[in-house]
Amino acid sequence: MYLGFMWKSLILNLFIGIFIISITIGCKKNTNEPDVFIIDTSIAINDTVWANNDTFPSITSVLIQPNAVDSFRNNDDFTVRMMDGSTVKFPIGGCLNSGQNPSPLPPQTLIRSEISIIRSKGDLIKCGISTLGNNNSLMEASAIVNINMFNKKGNKELLWDVNNPFKIIDIKLISNKVDTSAKFYYYQSGSNTLKDSNWIASPNTGIPPLNPPRVMYNQSSYAILSNRIGWFGLMKPINQTLSKIKLAAYLPLNFTNKNTIVYAVFDNSKSVVRLKSDARGKTFSTPNIPANSNVTIVSLSLIGNEFYLGTKKSTATTNNSPLKVLPTKKTLQEIVLFLDSLK
Repeated sequence: MYLGFMWKSLILNLFIGIFIISITIGCKKNTNEPDVFIIDTSIAINDTVWANNDTFPSITSVLIQPNAVDSFRNNDDFTVRMMDGSTVKFPIGGCLNSGQNPSPLPPQTLIRSEISIIRSKGDLIKCGISTLGNNNSLMEASAIVNINMFNKKGNKELLWDVNNPFKIIDIKLISNKVDTSAKFYYYQSGSNTLKDSNWIASPNTGIPPLNPPRVMYNQSSYAILSNRIGWFGLMKPINQTLSKIKLAAYLPLNFTNKNTIVYAVFDNSKSVVRLKSDARGKTFSTPNIPANSNVTIVSLSLIGNEFYLGTKKSTATTNNSPLKVLPTKKTLQEIVLFLDSLK
């Protein structure tokens, strides 16, 4: 009986020890104050401090994959073909070295092109793009293209000869819904980050003979003549007569503007708006939501090596209080599948 009692005592003490250890995980002792324990913020999940300014965590960088990567010589015209039949045709010698004094490349320079075609709301989020025009007016996207060019030797980014009337890029975008009211827009130049860019309408340049950019609408495709690379595409404004209201969201304490980005995804249009972070109020918000819009709030977080996804459906009304979004842990594949479902 005595041995049984000793055995039970040993097991009890073992469980008590494990419990104490589990309580102290995530904490560290302040050596200057022996009786005070503080949260160990070196563990990512414990860091609840917000950055003072609006930030744009690079969470989606692991989600962005170009539709087509190809290489060609500078003295060749070259056509990149996509799986769906879309094509991008580059003329000979259109690339320039970047820098203060851009210059033509030697004819034999090997160039790498990276092309992405944005077709869905999920693609917009993957690329960190909001569909906002001048004065932060809401836009709807029809088709968006991103073209980047690099010198394969040294991987240096290249420019395009925008002032040469013979260096026009011929683009054919396959689409199952051609919108003839969509016009050519480009992402505002001079911005260092996509998060602060707006879509700007681009009139014809007046450069003969083709006067790019030009858009032709076919039954199942768009034909675009462009004298620029980078981000551009076909957009149209949403009804500007609707009143605008503020939409705000908040998340649990561990989800801060250092590890989380939040978007409003519109149910009835191909439109996405990033909610900017407010460190003082610990919220994410945007003032640019047309009243009575049906939206889904989507949050993406990367804390340590763990991904989190949160969603919340809402109708934007003047009576809206900040919406509570509760993220759950997801694998990267699960997040990709969710974004791919946002058509």
